[in-house]
This record gives sequence, C-alpha cells and structure tokens, in this order.
Amino acid sequence: MELQAPPDFTAADEVNDYMRQPNIQRQLNRLDWWKQHDHWYPRVADVALRYLSAPSTSVASERLFSSAGDLYSDTRSRLAGQLAQKLLFIKHNL
Repeated sequence: MELQAPPDFTAADEVNDYMRQPNIQRQLNRLDWWKQHDHWYPRVADVALRYLSAPSTSVASERLFSSAGDLYSDTRSRLAGQLAQKLLFIKHNL
C-alpha cells in the first residue's frame, strides 16, 4: 500500500513537512526522487518538476536575445535596462 498525504494537508503543511526531510545524496537523481515521492508532496512536486526539468532547446533564449537586439538601436541607445526588460516581458508574455 502506497502512503498518501493526509487529505487535510494544506500547501503550507506540505511545504513544512517537505522542508523537515533530510537532503538527498548528491549522486542521486532528483527527478527520480520526485517521481517516487510526488504522491506525498503533490503541490511541491509540481513546482520541483517544473524547475528541475531543463528546457529541451535554447530557442526561447535565442528568440529573446534577437528581440533585445531589435529593441536597442542607434535611435534607442539611451533606453534604460529596466524599461527594456519590461518591454521584452510584455512582447513575449502577452
């Protein structure tokens, strides 16, 4: 029988319980560990898998660099970095 998290576990309970667990050894595969424990920490596992999974290509980063190159030009050389970041965010997320 597989252990399940209690049904009344809130997200905060889940995170606190996870944080009390001992660290896994460096040589172990973190994705395999999460596949074995995702039933106990389902919300934390969703976040962990999202951040532990490497993107399969670099297309997104190349597209962003290309857009940044289009954004900065001789006529826009004084564009502040923070404003450029906001413009790129808007272009790629809306």
